[in-house]
Amino acid sequence: MKTTINISDDLLVRAKQYAAEQRCPVGQLIEESLQRELQRRLHRSASDKRSIRWVTVDGDPPDDLDMTSREALYDWLGRNP
Repeated sequence: MKTTINISDDLLVRAKQYAAEQRCPVGQLIEESLQRELQRRLHRSASDKRSIRWVTVDGDPPDDLDMTSREALYDWLGRNP
C-alpha cells in the first residue's frame, strides 16, 4: 500500500544512504524498521504487565490512619503534598 509520511530531510538522507549501503529500497528499510519497533514495544509492554508483583500482608491499617482523606494520609506519612 502506498502512503505519504513526513520526516525530516536529514533523517531521509540518512535512511537513503543506509538503504543504498544495504542494497535495499528505502521503503523496505522503513517497513522493516517499523516492524521491529512495533514488535519491541509490544514485547516491552507485555513484559511490563507481567513484572508487577503484588505483596499482601495480614493485618489492618493503624487506627490513627485516616484513609478517606489524601491530606490526612500525607500528614500521617509526615509529608507535605
